Parts: sequence; structure tokens; C-alpha cells
Amino acid sequence: MKQIIKSVLYISLFISSFQMISQIQNGSFKLINADTDTELITFTDNLSWNLDVADALNLVAEPSAAYTNVNFVLSNGHSRQEGTAPYAAYGDVGGDYGNVPGNPTYFGWYPTEGNLDFTVEYLNNGTVLATDTFTITFFRATTILSFTSFTSALEGTNGVRLNWSVNDSYLASNGRIAYSEGNSYDPSNNIALFDFPSGVYSYLIPDLDFDKTYSFAIDLNKSSSATNSNSGPLSDFTTITIPENPNGSSTGYWIKSGSDIYYDSGNVGIATQNIGNWQLAVGGKIRAEEIKVETGWADYVFKEGYHLPTLEEVEKHIQEKGHLINIPSAKEVEENGIQLGEMNKLLLEKIEEQTLYILQQQKQIRQQKEKNKSLEGRLVKLEQLTTILKNQK
Repeated sequence: MKQIIKSVLYISLFISSFQMISQIQNGSFKLINADTDTELITFTDNLSWNLDVADALNLVAEPSAAYTNVNFVLSNGHSRQEGTAPYAAYGDVGGDYGNVPGNPTYFGWYPTEGNLDFTVEYLNNGTVLATDTFTITFFRATTILSFTSFTSALEGTNGVRLNWSVNDSYLASNGRIAYSEGNSYDPSNNIALFDFPSGVYSYLIPDLDFDKTYSFAIDLNKSSSATNSNSGPLSDFTTITIPENPNGSSTGYWIKSGSDIYYDSGNVGIATQNIGNWQLAVGGKIRAEEIKVETGWADYVFKEGYHLPTLEEVEKHIQEKGHLINIPSAKEVEENGIQLGEMNKLLLEKIEEQTLYILQQQKQIRQQKEKNKSLEGRLVKLEQLTTILKNQK
């Protein structure tokens, strides 16, 4: 008999060292951060949870059918029955799972390391209709979160696909991707930063510049809690070179600065490959509300020593050339176009020359008026003298 009892005892101890076999068939469960009332993870099977991520917890059942009550029984001796959603194993007040202002009750609990078995019963009017059982294994990490792999590969013509893995997914949460140009990552010269949520281990960065080498790094951020910091480890960098553009070589690159983007070398062609020596060549129409052209101006026309062509010279040039002096001909414009700034200066030159012609003509008109007035006075005196002579006869 003693041998039988000893064998049963050994068997009981052996069985208790294992987790309960999960039988979650009636919905899902959420582990809640009781201090922040935020969801940590949704699960439908046995769970392992790192208490270094969050250790003030509550558990919510989300049954797939409607029940009047949900009853929780835990292997640590705790039990609770809930009649309204959310069905929280340690209670809540309107979705507040931790301390409630004015209420001394703390609805969260601080698990200890080890296995905790849950039996969750779903009732209608006191009758148990369904049951879920599962185990949560609570632990604290004895290893530091680290990357087990971090790789980059070309995707498309100039995109880069980053893939990574870590030694413990429960330690890893959201993170940030950064990259700089060159064969090693330089955080002081980041070109761009990309945030990603928890559970992501692959990311595509599209439309990178051709014929350039980039280095990428990832900074993993742990979820905030009282027992760990917010900053996770920084990965080793991975480097990749974007090949030349298959549609043509790339001699410059765009640089982003805040919301601005600029091109610091080479020339740009839009809808044209005939760029020539122009920094910007457009094979089509340009629409704008305003264009500022920085160029010289034509006020030299009013300076002393400027040779103002006579109207006779202007007339002769028009007769011989068919256009104004210093103005390109229609044929030249058709062949070469016009320089917008230079043409505006030449047109102003003509306006200012016409102004001088008008002033000259105004001066001549004024002189002619004075001469006419003098002649009119002399004519009056002559008429008076003629009248006198006639009367003497």
C-alpha cells in the first residue's frame, strides 16, 4: 500500500510540473496592463508572459456567444464571477482595471513567476454551458533583448526590404528604422526615420536613389513599465548598394530636409531628355502664379552718354532689318527662343527710349508753341500798323 501511495504521489508531482492543456474554444482572452488600462496581447492558447514588460495585470474574457455570467477560477486561489462586459478576472469599473479615484480597491494583480492555471466558465442563469482552460507562464527575462538576424535585400529596381528577428519576441515592441548614406550607419546624418508597430519584423523602404550605398539600423523600443526603460537595443547596421537606373545613369540625388527636397548636383529634365546645359529643362508647358527672374535692368538708357538712336536711324533699321534695334528677329526667336530676363530688359529699353522720344517731342512742341505765340504777337502789331497806314490815306 505504501508503495502504491508513493507512486501516486510521484505521478501527481510529475503532472503538476506541466502546464494545463489549453482548451480555449469559446472566444479569446486579453491580458491588460492594469496601470494604464491598455491591452497587452490577445491570445487563444497557453501564453508565456515576461513580467519585465508589464507586471500589473488583469485578464479579460471575450466569449464568442452571449452569456449572463462568466466565472473565473485561478490556481492561486483567486475566483471571481462577472455579470457584465468587460468580464475581468480581477474586476473593473467601466473598463478601468486598476486604481479608481475614490475607490480603494485595486483591480489588478501582480503575478509571481511560474505557471498560473485558469478555468473560465460561461453561465446562463446559473447553469454552466461552456468552459475554457489554459495556463499563463509568467517569467522575468534573464537575457538581454538582442537581434538574431538583420538583413537587407533589393526589392524592385530601387527598393530595399529589411528583415530581422530577435531572441525574445516578448521583449520586443515597436521600433524605428533609420538609415544614412555610406558603408556604415551614421546616426548624425539620418536621411529618414520610419516607425513601425509591435509584431513587425519586415519593412519595405521604396524609391531610394540609384547608384547609392545606404546603411540601415533598427532601434527597438520596449513597452514602458515600472521595471524597464523605454529604449531598446540598437541593431548592427546592414549595408546595401542601389544599382544604376536601368533606364539611364543617375548623376545626382535628391536630399530631403524637413518638408523640403532639393537636388544639389547635375541637371533635371522633365518630359525631355534633351537637357543640354540647362539646370531645368521642361518638354511642355509650365503653370505658375508668379515667376521671379533675377537679371539686369535697362535704366542705362537714362544715363548720360547713352546713344539714343534718332528716329531716322530707327526707321532705316526697320526698313532694312524688319525689327527694332537690339530686338531679335522672328526667325532668331523661332530657332533659339528667348531669354525671359534678357527680353524683359530689352523691351524696357525700348519703352525707355520711347519715353525719351516723347520728351524730346514734347520739348519741340513747347518750343513751337512759344514761337507761334511770338509770331502771333508780331502779326497783331503788323495788322495794327496796317490799319493806321490805311487811315492816314
